[in-house]
Amino acid sequence: MNEQTLDQLQRAAFGYFLRTVNPTNGLIADTSRENSPCSIAVVGFALSAYPVAVERRWMARSDAVERTLAVLRFFRDSDQSGSPEATGYNGFYYHFLSIETAARVALRAVHNRHHIPARRRPHGRRVFRSPHGAGAAGSLVGETSIRTHTCACAERTTSRTAGARPTCSRRTPSAIRAGSPCTASGTD
Repeated sequence: MNEQTLDQLQRAAFGYFLRTVNPTNGLIADTSRENSPCSIAVVGFALSAYPVAVERRWMARSDAVERTLAVLRFFRDSDQSGSPEATGYNGFYYHFLSIETAARVALRAVHNRHHIPARRRPHGRRVFRSPHGAGAAGSLVGETSIRTHTCACAERTTSRTAGARPTCSRRTPSAIRAGSPCTASGTD
């Protein structure tokens, strides 16, 4: 397979994230079938694909920032009570959500699916790395907001077994011990 064909296939595969997204909340359908629920794993794939698409010029950097912020704002503000309408519990998100309402979709309602748990990733990592460093010329204001919202989502997570809370990677060890909030700053 030559490079041009490979690039066309990769771009077409990335197009899935553009076609199946709910622009209001940033959630992405698990499959291209009609009425497919959102899969948290697919949302994670999209978040990791946006920077690649920017680098390959398949989408504008500002569009990637807006899409990322839409989903992070949604997760930051979503119901985590564990109720039937909730997106999860204590910062852990249910695997399947309604792409429209974001309410939990029972696994039995998702036919012909194999549930494969998504690997947990460290929270608070920069989604978009500026070659000039954070806050340098050329860095979009929205990118700072991405870091802020990622930290806010991570701070919601609790561990019932150890009683510990994951911390934002931007917090210093002394700030963590003192219980200080994340030091990332954003505009919204």
